[in-house]
Amino acid sequence: MANLTLKGVPAPLVAELKKLAAMHRRSLNGEVIFRLEQSLPRDAADGRRLVREADKLRRKIGVRTTVESILSARDQERR
Repeated sequence: MANLTLKGVPAPLVAELKKLAAMHRRSLNGEVIFRLEQSLPRDAADGRRLVREADKLRRKIGVRTTVESILSARDQERR
């Protein structure tokens, strides 16, 4: 793995990252890596793999979902 050094990171940003790292039980380094990974676009192959894994899990546990049911659940949560 490569190393990366960041300079000039504002103190409030570091404090917030430390707080989030503690909340998620990660090191500061782990929190930064997680957030960087989440901010980058995913490879289409990764997306297809995740869909296949989700389909396999739904079949295994016998859950039937549709796009409509997922969107409905999401929208109800936002209310």
